[in-house]
Amino acid sequence: MATNIGIHFFDMLMWIFGPARHKELHYSSSRRMSGYIELDRARVRWYLSLDRNDLPASAVQQAKPAFRSITIDGEELEFSSGFTDLHTLSYQHILNGNGFGVKEALPSTNPFPSCETLNLFTGKTVLSIPC
Repeated sequence: MATNIGIHFFDMLMWIFGPARHKELHYSSSRRMSGYIELDRARVRWYLSLDRNDLPASAVQQAKPAFRSITIDGEELEFSSGFTDLHTLSYQHILNGNGFGVKEALPSTNPFPSCETLNLFTGKTVLSIPC
């Protein structure tokens, strides 16, 4: 899930706030993930979900299929709209020779530590699992 829907989120965070310095995975299931990432200019607690039951009431009332939001210095920026054609536009840019290269995309493809183990925090317990 982190490399499917999360890749765009982590890419945006690193593009805006700089490279990741520290990463933690706090929870992981087939439908939800959460964690912490420390970037050059931001500390982020993140939550990703594929479960419609996790949508805020305002998104459900507006029949939004997805909800995307980030809070910066206490101010929420909601950016759920405008994502429908982004892949198509991106591919058009690539075909026109104006796309992003591997160097720009690589940091967001591995949102978790490049190491032999990843610390998974479960309450008061830290489990080390293979990356």
